[in-house]
Amino acid sequence: MSDQQAGGKTPGKFRITPKMVLGAIIIVLAVWFVLANRDSARVQLFVTSVGAPLWLVLLVTFLAGWLTGWLLRRRKQD
Repeated sequence: MSDQQAGGKTPGKFRITPKMVLGAIIIVLAVWFVLANRDSARVQLFVTSVGAPLWLVLLVTFLAGWLTGWLLRRRKQD
């Protein structure tokens, strides 16, 4: 009998997929963009205004977008 499991996957092997590469590229670009924008910024939040470093505003925006995508992603059909 072969050492492969059902589905053709070999146990213990790590495979880098194109989706993982694209995700890593997006993360690297986002981190580079955040680090390149370290000035101070004022953000208007409805009735109040908040001052914060621009990198922090960008990071919070990026994380909010990632969280929204994660919450709304479609589940794969079995």
